[in-house]
This record gives sequence, C-alpha cells and structure tokens, in this order.
Amino acid sequence: MASPTIKVKRSSVSGKIPTISQLDLGELALNTFDGKVYLEQDQSSVGVGTTVIVINPWNVGTGTNTYNTYFTVGNVGVGSTVPTSNFHVVGNSIFVGVTTINGLRLPSTDGTNGQVLQTNGSGVLTFANASATSSVPVEENFTATQGQTIFTTSSTLPGNYVIAHLNGIKLRSNTDFTTSTNTVTLVSGANVSDELDVIIYTGTTTESKLTGTQGQTVLTTTTNFSSSNYISVFVNGVKLRRTTDFTTSTPTTVTLVSALNAGDEVDVVIN
Repeated sequence: MASPTIKVKRSSVSGKIPTISQLDLGELALNTFDGKVYLEQDQSSVGVGTTVIVINPWNVGTGTNTYNTYFTVGNVGVGSTVPTSNFHVVGNSIFVGVTTINGLRLPSTDGTNGQVLQTNGSGVLTFANASATSSVPVEENFTATQGQTIFTTSSTLPGNYVIAHLNGIKLRSNTDFTTSTNTVTLVSGANVSDELDVIIYTGTTTESKLTGTQGQTVLTTTTNFSSSNYISVFVNGVKLRRTTDFTTSTPTTVTLVSALNAGDEVDVVIN
C-alpha cells in the first residue's frame, strides 16, 4: 500500500494570506512562496473562527534570507510577558551585538578608563583619550615656604599645558618655571606665604610668547585661532580683559587698546 500524501491548502503567490471564509477552524494553510503557515483562530472561545493568524511570523530561510527574522506586528518582550512597546526589556542590562547604528560604526572593543568616543567625520567611532578631544583645566594651589622652588602636583604634567601664577602674576614657562613628571620648579625661590596657582590643561592649548616694542598695539600669534573666546592675553603677567583691553581678528591678530612699552612681555594663550 502506498504511503498517503497529506496536503493542506496552499498558495504560491507572495504575500497571499487566506481569509476566514477560506479556512475551517483547526485547518492549516501554507504559502509556499513566503514559507509561512496560517490558521484560523478562535479568540472568542466559542468554537468559531474570528481571525486568521500566521504561525511563523519570522523568516529563517536559505540564500539571501538566511537567518533573517522579521516581527512585523505586535511587541517583543525580554523579561516581560506583557510588552508595551515594539522592543520592551525588563531589567538593567542588555547586550546587543550591533556594530552600526544609524550609519555610525561603533568600536568592536571597549576603550580604557577615562576615554571618550570620537568620530572621523565619516561615521566611524573610536575610543580616544579625552585630551585629544577636549580641554578640561585642573587647578592646584600651593602656599610657599621661604625660598621654596619645587612644588609637587597631584596631576601628571608632561604632555599637558601648564599655566602658573605667583601671587596672581602669570609666570612664563621655561623662563620663570619648568615642569617635570609631577613638579613645578621655579627659577627663583618664593617668599614665605607666596601663593602659587598651577592650572593644567589636558587639551590642545598653545602659547605665543612675544616681546613688545615701544608703542606696539598689534600682535601676531604663532598659532591660528578661530574665536576670541579661546584667547587669553597677559602683559607682564597681568591678564587683560577681552574687548575692554584687547580685541582679536582671526586667525592670528590680537590688537591691544593700550600700547606696549619696549620690552613688555606678552603671552597669548590659545586654548
């Protein structure tokens, strides 16, 4: 006796879904093009079909559709049996193995402590040290003893830009002080109770050191700047006020309101 062949209602038309009138309660229908199975569902519990549902709403096929899964209706819950959104997660931890979101490609590995994400402008994100993308100053204050020259900082100095003020007067780096791993060393010893303020910038900060000529008002910086908001000007260690004591004209010009005397020391800090 030959083995019996059992067939269910079927269609080979893409997207074809049977209607209630085409199925009996408990009867299956197959779309051979989409690879989906349908049945008539009794949602009223009275033995009468009220709607047609697809049993396998996802596609796990072969070729170009291999392992592609589509949930076209309803909500998906993780840790919840009553999801209220398309993707509802209950809990405080989720791992998503996705490397590209809205065209932005994420790093495949984590960065180190304190690093930040930066973009190359073409949608690729990488981890980088904060100093490569931002300038966050740290200030440390010291009260000197008589003749003291060495001051130890809690921050690491090499590779960072350091501004030092002694009793409110700005000192010139490599002229009035030097730095090493965790120290600021004054060329001349301080007096007892002198106050030394050390400001450490961890970003891109440069300084133009200029010597004024008699009557000079226009200064040209050695580094370009894009806004006056990034400029600080000191004359003989005294900080000038923006727009009141000086103006700027990008990318390299600083104009003083009051003219310099010959030999005046001017520091233009570009942060």
